[in-house]
Amino acid sequence: MGDHTATPSLYAVHSVPGPLMQRCVSMHDIICSDDVSNTENLLCCVALNESRLSGPPPSHHLQSRTAQPRIYEQEVPMSTPSLPYDVWDIVFEHSEGDKRTLMHCSLVCETWASLSQRRLFTTLTYSRRSVGTPRLFAQFLASTPRIAAHVRSLTISKRGEDVTIDTLTSMIHLLPNLRVLHLRLLAIVDTYDVKGPDSLPQGHTHRLTSFKWWDCAATDRALYTLLGCFSSITHLELSNSNPVRRGLICLPGVPPDAIPSHLSVERLSVRDFPMTIVSSLVRRSRMSTRLNSAEFLTSQDVQEQLGAMLCTITSLRHFQLLWRRGTDKVQHLGRLRLAQCTSLVTLHFTLLGVTFVTQGAGAWLLQILDQVAPHLPRSLRVMRLGLVVPRKWSVMEASSASENVINIWAADNTWAEIDRRLLNFPSWARLEFVSAAAPYEPFEREDVHAVRAYMRDRLPGVAGQGWVSLFEDI
Repeated sequence: MGDHTATPSLYAVHSVPGPLMQRCVSMHDIICSDDVSNTENLLCCVALNESRLSGPPPSHHLQSRTAQPRIYEQEVPMSTPSLPYDVWDIVFEHSEGDKRTLMHCSLVCETWASLSQRRLFTTLTYSRRSVGTPRLFAQFLASTPRIAAHVRSLTISKRGEDVTIDTLTSMIHLLPNLRVLHLRLLAIVDTYDVKGPDSLPQGHTHRLTSFKWWDCAATDRALYTLLGCFSSITHLELSNSNPVRRGLICLPGVPPDAIPSHLSVERLSVRDFPMTIVSSLVRRSRMSTRLNSAEFLTSQDVQEQLGAMLCTITSLRHFQLLWRRGTDKVQHLGRLRLAQCTSLVTLHFTLLGVTFVTQGAGAWLLQILDQVAPHLPRSLRVMRLGLVVPRKWSVMEASSASENVINIWAADNTWAEIDRRLLNFPSWARLEFVSAAAPYEPFEREDVHAVRAYMRDRLPGVAGQGWVSLFEDI
């Protein structure tokens, strides 16, 4: 091959705006580069073979090149691919996640540009390391509607400068196929005093599968404005648990019509979020009739407010309440008014925290069993008491060592009482031990077997009935 002096001619390169417009990549560059992937070679070979079948390109699409080593014995011009689009789509599946290959391929021809850009821009992350201001990023999306149409997931996090609410809403409305939106550690500034809310983009046709609001510094009105951009959200996550940030501010005098009454949410997860905002959002939107599942990690002093909100949700079928530590007192569960949740099917109480093994998990279980029994709705079919076990004890090798750790959770007489109490519940009650680390850092098998044997010995009644789950996630 090295004796030849010509390379295949190429179609005019289709340029791509933004960071992709760095350099034009020739077929010689792709094939002869030492560090190219097998995917690139596969794509190029398929293209060259296809070009032989489809004939030469129009003259105005050809580019002349200076003499360079020839790849084939006769010059083969690369034409517009004539393979079915679905076939090219299958070929390009091999390049998923390989940004360098996709960037190269997006500059070859229009078909490849479409296939490459769809994979390059499906997921966008805009963070502190990103170049340009948020407004410039919005302008880029506005100037490249074809690229914006490929975006399915957008994450904006840890920006050094403030982001205005009108910039965020503009981004959302410029992404017609957006399905996932994650906002994390952002400082969002209201701009209503400058332009007024009527100047913001209108309409709420987006349907999200996931919207995560994690520890953003903003007002409740800013949150309502963003949520108002969507007609439905499959999973809405609201977190305000970062102690070093000012978090969410509840403005006085926010008019009721600022809350998106059209919004429908199927699943809601809340962690340390102002209950006033959550309650207003649920009561004044379609969530009160569409919400199927709710998960709350919050302080006990808002249980009465939480209970009042739960009673307004006529569609609620699954509810989970979480605690961080076994030392957190379980009080006033009656204020949750679970008996009035007539559609509730699954009830889940979960104890979290990497240090709870030294903080009385057994006492926590007894408190739950004492307080929840009188307040269960007749519709309930599953009740789970979950203990999320940290990996701390898994470094112990001997069965006796693991046994000593479990003795810290509860004494033998406490386990006996838990066993007796659970047997008084209907058969749909279940005690679950799950691992906090699985499957990424699985426990040692020896420790798991030792703990399973120990717990079956301490809980003979529920174990015999099959009402206890011991690390079935491992």
